[in-house]
Amino acid sequence: MIPKIKNMTIQKALSQSAAQLNLPNIDTASLDASLLLSHVLGVSRSKLLTMHEEIIRDKDLSAFRALIDRRLKGECIAYIVGKKEFWGLDFFVNPSVLVPRPDTEILVEAALEQIKVYKEKGSARILDLCTGSGAIAIAIKHEIPELEIHAADISAEALETAKYNARQILSNNNDIVFYRGDLFDALSSSSNPLLFDTIISNPPYIPTDKIKTLSLQVQYEPRLALDGGQSGLDIIKRIIKEAPNYIKRGGCLIMEADPYQMEDMEILLANSGFCNIIKYKDLAGLERVIGGIYG
Repeated sequence: MIPKIKNMTIQKALSQSAAQLNLPNIDTASLDASLLLSHVLGVSRSKLLTMHEEIIRDKDLSAFRALIDRRLKGECIAYIVGKKEFWGLDFFVNPSVLVPRPDTEILVEAALEQIKVYKEKGSARILDLCTGSGAIAIAIKHEIPELEIHAADISAEALETAKYNARQILSNNNDIVFYRGDLFDALSSSSNPLLFDTIISNPPYIPTDKIKTLSLQVQYEPRLALDGGQSGLDIIKRIIKEAPNYIKRGGCLIMEADPYQMEDMEILLANSGFCNIIKYKDLAGLERVIGGIYG
């Protein structure tokens, strides 16, 4: 615990909390402390820098300590403060959804690259499978508002989070059509099967046995959104196998996965009738996103 010091300054509270977070080797200790205190005080981090000599109120210090304790137990900053920036937009997040990651912006960029081709032809119906917080679908819709976007997830709690984010970020509550169900089964309620120009997915792709070896921070995230079966490819295989029933000829399937899975996915895509396969590298220079044209 942070020692009780009367008339503690903001700078002292930050330095002591950062030192406390350093003990379990949290690499971003100083950043985390400043993010949490900014959240408690309701100010930006840049504003916080100008307040270092101010005395922190007892109630704010107590609230800050409580958040530091949560971080020490492994809970990620995004869940603690309830939001995460993605594609320049602020998304509400909670333990029912994965925290949007910077590498997933590569998936959005790849999708936009393909979507613009179809848009020029006057056709652009998009499906986001395993939508989670809705970050991918909403980022794309925010970028090109006239797109027809559909999004699906098996989790009712995740869908409620995605719908909330859509209401907060987009101008029209009906901008995205949401479905609940297991992958493409979510669309079975439609009397006429929809065909899409682009299908996008950031599916569960972590091998089951590997999940327990991941950081505590990741293990706070929903297992349903992480677990890709023993090989990590179970959900990916289903999406690639079933996608031809829901994609137009000349349409594109784009997916995020682990770099070591790219070679297997390229084979799976080719066997399901996809060609012109292209891979996109993440911020670390590793292949993170793969896409192919159907037909």
